[in-house]
Formats: sequence, C-alpha cells, structure tokens
Amino acid sequence: MAAAVLGWRFWRFWSASLTSNLSDGVALIALPWIATTVTDEAFLVGAVAAAGRLPWLVAAIPAGAVIDRLPRFATMAAAATVRALLWAGLGLAAVTGRLSLEALLVVAFALGLAEVFYDTAAVTAIPRLVARGHLEAANGQFRTAEITAQEFLGRPAGGFVLTAGAAPALFLNAGICALVPALLLRLCRDEHREPRLADDRDSGWRRFGAGITTIRASPLLRRLVGVTMLFNLAYATVLATQVLFARTTLGLGSAQFGLLMLTAAAGGILGGQFGGRVAARLPAGWLPMTGLAGTGICHLVMAAAPVVPVVAVMLFVSHACVLLCTVSVSSLRQRVTPAALLGRVNAAAGTASWGVATVGMVAGGGLVSLAERWLTDSDALRVPHALTAAVLLVLVCTVGRSTTRLSAQV
Repeated sequence: MAAAVLGWRFWRFWSASLTSNLSDGVALIALPWIATTVTDEAFLVGAVAAAGRLPWLVAAIPAGAVIDRLPRFATMAAAATVRALLWAGLGLAAVTGRLSLEALLVVAFALGLAEVFYDTAAVTAIPRLVARGHLEAANGQFRTAEITAQEFLGRPAGGFVLTAGAAPALFLNAGICALVPALLLRLCRDEHREPRLADDRDSGWRRFGAGITTIRASPLLRRLVGVTMLFNLAYATVLATQVLFARTTLGLGSAQFGLLMLTAAAGGILGGQFGGRVAARLPAGWLPMTGLAGTGICHLVMAAAPVVPVVAVMLFVSHACVLLCTVSVSSLRQRVTPAALLGRVNAAAGTASWGVATVGMVAGGGLVSLAERWLTDSDALRVPHALTAAVLLVLVCTVGRSTTRLSAQV
C-alpha cells in the first residue's frame, strides 16, 4: 500500500538515502576507530568526531541558500560523489602509510560539509516527490531508512570490516557512496524537465538569512523551532551521559549496552513506519505534542525506576515517540514553507538544533558532576532523564494547546 501511494520516484529517492545512511553508519564507527590508530589522545580522537559535526553549525545556512538555487537531486548526487572521492583518498593514504591526524581532521570536516548539502537537499526534496497529504508517511519512511541503515547495517558492517584494517573499510565506504549518484540518475534527468521554482534566481544568493526571516515571520515555524531547540537541549544531556548511565546506574557491559541501543533504534523504526497512520488517526495537529508528551513520560519513568527491563521498554517507546515528533515537525515545516525557501528554512532549523545540542552535550556532563555533590554517582546519572522529562512535560503544558491549534490550521 505504501509503495503504491508514495510512488516509484519516492522509492528511488529512498533507496539512495538508505545507501547514503549506510555510509554514515560505517563512518560513525570507522573515523573514530581509525583516529585511535594515529593518536592515543582522547581529546584529539574527539576532535575528529567534532570536525564532522562542525559544518552543521558554520555552513548549513549558506548551504541552504545554495540548495534553494540548485536542483535538489543533482545536489545530492554531487555531494555523494564528493564523499566517495574523500573516502577513496583516505583509503589511498592508508595504503601508502600517509594517514595522519591532520588528514583525518580535514577529511572529517569535508565529509561533514558534504553531508550538510546532501541531508538538507534530501529533506527539501521530499515535498516534490509526494502529495501534501502523504508527507507524514514519506518522512516516516525516510527516517526509518536512516535508522535502519545507520544503526542496524552501517555500524555493524563498519566494525566487521575494520577487523581487516583501515584501508578496506575506507574503500568500502567509497564504493557505497559511489552507488548513490547511480540511484539518483533517473531523478536527476526528470528534475531537469521540471519548471524552476518561482524565485530561485531572485533570492538564492542574495539573502542567506531568508530562512531565519521566514521562521521569524511564521508563528507556527517560530513555535516549532523553539520547541525543537528546547527538546534538543534537554535530550542532549541524556545522550552525553547515556554510556555512564548504562555502566554505572544499570550495571551493563558493552555488549549489553549495544543491545539496549538496538532496542531503542527498533522503537525509532516503529515510530517512523507508523507515523503516517498515527497522524491520520489523531485529531489534526495533535501529533507533535503527542510525541513530545510520550517522550517526557518515558524519561520520567526511567529516572524513577532505573532497572534494565523498565529502561529497555521505555527507550523503545521513547524513540518511537521521538520519531513521531520528528516526522510531524518535518512535515509541518514542509507544508507551511514556500518551496523556493525550504532549503534555507531547513538549514536554519538544523543549525539551531545542532547548536543547542552541542551546548546540551557539554551541559550534560556538568549537570551530573554538579549533582554528584549531593547524590551518589548512580543517582546523579538519573538527573538528565528527570530534567528531560520536566522540560518536555512543561512544554506540553504551556505551549501544547497553542502549538496544536497552529498545526491544525496548516
């Protein structure tokens, strides 16, 4: 049913995104692991990971302006080609013994920059592939592909291939990225036959800040970005401390922690798969706050009852709720934003989200350290879950009704 409703063009796009996210999953394991072979400094290994995230903060808004000017699918294909060349270059450096920390830092940043262009263009392209009434289903399938490829396929594949050495993993990722332009070729050809958006030429280069201006001018977009920023700020404190929470509070080993994360990812897949159906059954505009409330309740339970069976179930449910919220927010943003500005609006929203998430990551460790003055280490690690629950439930109680009313009008 979903295949017939969304159409072959969407599924060709979905296949390319699945493949791209498979590469992302391999990269999440490969780059930090390879960094440990050239340095044993924890700070420098972390710097390689940070270099890949930095473009979302410093380059996403200009990238959005470029994407609004260029064909979406061609931009995705070009970004994937650049990534393939970068991975192949690293592979050659590994074979010739010239792999260095400096090279890893530069390539990680360049890969992150290409990812900004690919991901922003992909989210911006979805409304051109499906009818407005099917955006929740399309965004749900898109997010499901992301989780499946990264968590269930890419990371395990990266870890397995790394047992053969750095070069095989690097060349594998180059090959994966090279498949993406081939999958997008038909869409790129069709895109050139489509009419250009009305003001692509007028505003693509002239106003990098058009995305921010559009968000500020729209009550719904402004509300969605504000809620998302507060959500990411609180949720990042959980992400920053989740390994310690699993080891210290739950008493899990590395293999058990991996299974716990797979359980959470499975919940995300469920939320992505059924996002469209849930949206169709709820009253208009209810999906964002329903997902937010569900996530808050789950973290409240985890803070109150930190035992493995309870946490596993709550992680499964909370990740399903997070995906419901993510799918609904993406769909609303796509509906309310003029097509010619969607790249810049998505980029501005992404920059805000990544910016506060970075702050939250840093604050998470500080919050636990502060709590340890009065609590045991185990109990202090429950505080980020309690904080996330409080922030989300307060948001639902204070702005839930008005946000739902604005969402229902779209």
